[in-house]
Amino acid sequence: MNYLVIHRQSNLITGIVASSTIPRDTAEYRFIEATDAALTKYRRLQEMAGDHIDIDIGELMQASPNVYDALVNGKSGDARPLRRRLRAEATPRYEDREQDVKEYIAFNPHITVEQLADHFLMGDAAAQAYLQRYRR
Repeated sequence: MNYLVIHRQSNLITGIVASSTIPRDTAEYRFIEATDAALTKYRRLQEMAGDHIDIDIGELMQASPNVYDALVNGKSGDARPLRRRLRAEATPRYEDREQDVKEYIAFNPHITVEQLADHFLMGDAAAQAYLQRYRR
């Protein structure tokens, strides 16, 4: 039989265990029985999320009624599973800030220290240094 390994504090599914006996729950992990349908839906969610992201048990509960029934086990409550939304990682605004400042000064030769500082969100001293270095 297959069992989902759930980290108790984060509610993330950290793996799948195949065992002929029911694994004993610990203070850190909980084991719930997983049917073939639940494993198929878990693998689909894992493919959509990516290799290095663990799936929340709430997402699997929404996708598979069998998992919901195994977790709830006749108990009632107000908790409902929620789907999390992942955002793309933010790209750095300036990969080469000095080159960007140099090009900006070249295209705006009459820029003042204050304007340069405001545009690149830097201090006046840094803006003055850039202007002295790159103004022709």
